[in-house]
Amino acid sequence: MPKQSFAFESGGPKRLVIEWKGMFKNMTIKVDGVQVGLIPDQKSLVAGKEMKLSDGSKLKVQLISSFSGSELQVLRNGKPLPGSETSPESRVKTAAYVLYFLAALGIIAGTVSIFVDSKILGILGVGWYNILYGAAYLVLGLLTQRNSIGALVLSVVVFSVDALSSILLGAAKGYEPSVYGLLMRVFFLIPLVQGIRALMEIRKSRK
Repeated sequence: MPKQSFAFESGGPKRLVIEWKGMFKNMTIKVDGVQVGLIPDQKSLVAGKEMKLSDGSKLKVQLISSFSGSELQVLRNGKPLPGSETSPESRVKTAAYVLYFLAALGIIAGTVSIFVDSKILGILGVGWYNILYGAAYLVLGLLTQRNSIGALVLSVVVFSVDALSSILLGAAKGYEPSVYGLLMRVFFLIPLVQGIRALMEIRKSRK
C-alpha cells in the first residue's frame, strides 16, 4: 500500500499520513493518527478534496496532470506542504535530477556517436559535442542542488542552444527533425522552468 507522510512546517514532525491502494483507490488522509478524509477513487482525487482541520486550517489533496506527468498536490491553506511533489524544494530537486540525467545522456550518446555511425543518432543530431553539453549539465546540476537560480537560468539557455544545434546539425546531414525528439526536449524543459519559479518562491519566502 503506497504511503506518504508530511510535516506541516519544514523540519517539523510528520503529522499528515496519506495512504491508498492500487490506482489511488480508497485514499485515507490522517492527521496525528486521526482520519480526516477519504477519497474513494482516482476520479475523485482529480477533482480534489478539501478538508478543514481541528486547528482551523484547510487541507486540500488533488491529483494534478500536465504534459510532464501527474503529481499529488497537497496544500495547507493554499501552500504546498514541505516535501510534497509540488513544493518548491521538490521542484528544485527534480530540476537537478533532470540535469544529471541530461549529463549522463549527453556523455553516453556523444561517446557512442564517435565510434558508431548511426542513422538514429544522426536524426536526433547527436555528435561528439554532446559530451561537452553533458559535462556542462553535470556542473549546473550540482549548482542547482545548492539553490543557484543563475545555474538554472543558464541551464535553460544551454538546453535551448543544445536543442537548436542538434536540429540544425541534423538538418545539415539531410535528416528531418524528429517529432519524438522535439517532444522529449519539451518534456525536459518544463521541470527546469518550474525549478526557476520554485527558487524564486524560496527566495521570496526567506525574505
